[in-house]
Amino acid sequence: MLPVSSFHLQSSFLENRYEKTTNNTEELIEHYLESFRQIKNEISSLEILKRQAMIVYMQNSQDLAEINNLYKQFMCDLKKDSSFTINQQKPISSLGEQIDNNLDISTSIMKPIDIQWTVEYPNKNNEGFLSLRCYVKTGSVICAIAYDPSGTLFAFANTRTLFVVSSSTIQTHCAIDYPTGPIKNDIHVRVLKFSPDGNFIAIALPSYKIGIFSLSMKSFIQLLDAHSKTITSLCFLKSQHLLVSGGRDGLVCIWDINNGMCIKSIKPKSDFQNNLDDGIVSISTSFNYSYIIVCHLSGSVDVYDSNLEQTLFSFIAHKNTILSCSTSPTDNVFVTTSHERITKLWRNSTLVSSNNDHIDSVICSSFSYDGRIVFTGSKDESIIGFESTTGQTIFKAKVHTNTVLGIEHNPRFQNFLSCSGDGLVCVWDYKS
Repeated sequence: MLPVSSFHLQSSFLENRYEKTTNNTEELIEHYLESFRQIKNEISSLEILKRQAMIVYMQNSQDLAEINNLYKQFMCDLKKDSSFTINQQKPISSLGEQIDNNLDISTSIMKPIDIQWTVEYPNKNNEGFLSLRCYVKTGSVICAIAYDPSGTLFAFANTRTLFVVSSSTIQTHCAIDYPTGPIKNDIHVRVLKFSPDGNFIAIALPSYKIGIFSLSMKSFIQLLDAHSKTITSLCFLKSQHLLVSGGRDGLVCIWDINNGMCIKSIKPKSDFQNNLDDGIVSISTSFNYSYIIVCHLSGSVDVYDSNLEQTLFSFIAHKNTILSCSTSPTDNVFVTTSHERITKLWRNSTLVSSNNDHIDSVICSSFSYDGRIVFTGSKDESIIGFESTTGQTIFKAKVHTNTVLGIEHNPRFQNFLSCSGDGLVCVWDYKS
């Protein structure tokens, strides 16, 4: 048996050893925490360098675009002098790929007399309602068109170039090649949007990135990178600098276009299971920016609050793939289109009206500026305008010789745009 004094000595020894071990553990934890903090700071610094490098890259790309434009002008001047015979070659991009010549809008505007187009009126009282003002031959598949908030400019894009055009004169405001990066299999630009103040254009580039174009600088100022598949939808929130994107990868992202940072990213899962892809096909905001509508390829619709924090309600809109969604500029109603050849108008999750006069998939849709008419484009190559409250067709027009891929109504005037796989961008007017 140990004496009492010996027991105290051993206890003291064990306590000192425990304290020393505890101190060592705390020092080790603090050491790791400090290492993590240093790594985090280094990552932040690298992110800043990455954004700076992207900006420098874009600036160099713009310089190259200017050189290409000068080259084209030089070639045009030489052509005017018959003493020169030149074997013209396409300029080469910094990525080692050939760049398509920019579209010359001034020589591509055609009047309706130059093309065959037809329009049917189920109600003869509506005859003369629609007229084709002019069209632009682009020579390339055009999927994306948009008006600026004032209705004085519109934009469209092919695989290489963003065009901004005066909606009154149909003259080019600016045209610029964008930095595409590696081209993916799906090379067509699917969507572009003007910011609410009209100062910027967000465009879904073929490289699965989002380019932010400044109209005042006439150059790209940001490249936003988060999606891994085709970007199908873009919309700005009430705050001028916040952008929402959605893609076939199922991601919904909120971006701050001032600094190029993704401030929120979610991957919503539909509560309604089927065998269809659950990627995002369309995102829209209500006319007063009070909620955000997210449409899934699977046919379901999720409606979120304005910050994407909470799902307000969800429902099945179509049994087949949803292809587009657009919201009324005057009321809390929206339309969805699908492979089912039917367009449905909803108030919350209640069906208000529908139209099924297309004979093939309905690809795109847009409301008139007063919300009274819905315009749709289809794989059947036709455009339909119908009354939003009743679903009754006002007209059915045909000018395109391929799928109508985009419809966009002027936010202030009685005209709208259509674009197609045939390369035409058409400007339409209609009566009250």
